[in-house]
Amino acid sequence: MQAVTFEGVGAVAYRTVADPVLTGADEALVRMEAAGLCGSDLHVYRGREPGPDPGTPLGHELAGTVVEVGAAVQRFRPGERVVAPFSTACGDCFYCRHELPARCERGALFGFVSDGAGLAGCQAELVRVPLADASLVAVPSTVPSELAVLAGDVLATGWFGAASAGAAAGSTVAVIGCGAVGISALAASRELGAATASHAGVSIGGGVSLELARRHPDRFPRVALVCSTHRFGGDAWPDALHERAALARAQSTSALIVSAAQRWVTTRENAALVGQSLSSCICLFCWYPPMEPCPSAA
Repeated sequence: MQAVTFEGVGAVAYRTVADPVLTGADEALVRMEAAGLCGSDLHVYRGREPGPDPGTPLGHELAGTVVEVGAAVQRFRPGERVVAPFSTACGDCFYCRHELPARCERGALFGFVSDGAGLAGCQAELVRVPLADASLVAVPSTVPSELAVLAGDVLATGWFGAASAGAAAGSTVAVIGCGAVGISALAASRELGAATASHAGVSIGGGVSLELARRHPDRFPRVALVCSTHRFGGDAWPDALHERAALARAQSTSALIVSAAQRWVTTRENAALVGQSLSSCICLFCWYPPMEPCPSAA
């Protein structure tokens, strides 16, 4: 099959790899229809954390069709459309029972094989899914795969940020960082009843995000976008973020969602600073050290 593989820091390839095969009775084989590209893929690509073995298919968000199941799989059959999050889960361990499947004692992350052990990723024609009964979710026939794949990580993260920030009827939410997760947080805030004021959402993002909002005003009718089309590097990021947080406060914002991991990490101290006078400040994807130049500025 064809797959996008990790070949080392700064190197990926599109090449032929061996087809996956079932190795356990609880597994399913899924033919991919849509896969996500996550910031976590960029961590290993840029060498910010140890990467998988060279030749490992990348990717951990999937939507597709089941083509084969093991003898112990009860919930799914070949031909059914499914979606999965970024990792597998057993559904029965301590963490799964406490609704923390990402910490499953038997789970594995898609797209990470180290020293020959692990699970190949989803940016490939086929993917093997262990613990299929608890790891896969059925997709309704009315939902296309390019939308279903968002449920595995992107939309779920945006929804979590909006809900954790207290987005609800009567609240005003500001989202700083308007990539895929930021846009999902905006959409989730609206669905949760926020954005009742005329300037409900303030989102700092790029020109692409701004153009997306302009082309789909029906989806964000009560969201005002204040976008920066250039990138900040190094020391400029904290100042820029604080400036935009002040703008959010001036517009009587009641909750702030920060989704800007690619550029600047909001530490606990910085979160407190940008969240002054706000009822809630939720920071998503806080990976990089503070004050670190963004990759494009290096």
